[in-house]
Amino acid sequence: SSSSAASDVYKRQLLGQLIGNWEVSGFLTAQSGLALSPGLSTSTRGLATRPDATGVSAKGPKTLERWFNTAAFTAPAFGFYGNSGTGVIRGPSMVIWDASVTKAFPISEQSRFRFSAEFYNFLNAVNYFGVSTSLGSGNYGSITSTRDARRVQLGLRFDF
Repeated sequence: SSSSAASDVYKRQLLGQLIGNWEVSGFLTAQSGLALSPGLSTSTRGLATRPDATGVSAKGPKTLERWFNTAAFTAPAFGFYGNSGTGVIRGPSMVIWDASVTKAFPISEQSRFRFSAEFYNFLNAVNYFGVSTSLGSGNYGSITSTRDARRVQLGLRFDF
């Protein structure tokens, strides 16, 4: 009977080692799109650094090929400065969830192994980032880049 009791204690300790000492955490980042300013990339821009506003709204279809309404801007006449405002184009928003899981394996009262797994952009959501806002560039009005895809970092540490 004492061996049965010892076996039960061993099973509880083993079960405690398997399901105990876990830590789970997460971090959610949600941002609206950045305010972007139109620019110029033409050979005849003179002193101008911005295009002229045409009076048409810059809000567009928000597709990869055409994020904003490119007809909202036109090149200024040579020798004139552009009159478009700054921050009139809204970039893509983003939602990123980072998570981590940590498991401690006690060895003695003062020492333990700690295993951790950290997941950046856990859901692997595509978050568009760069928008070409320079009038005259080959990719004017389109999405040019994305934020990082999912990354995983594993670690094992010994505390004593």
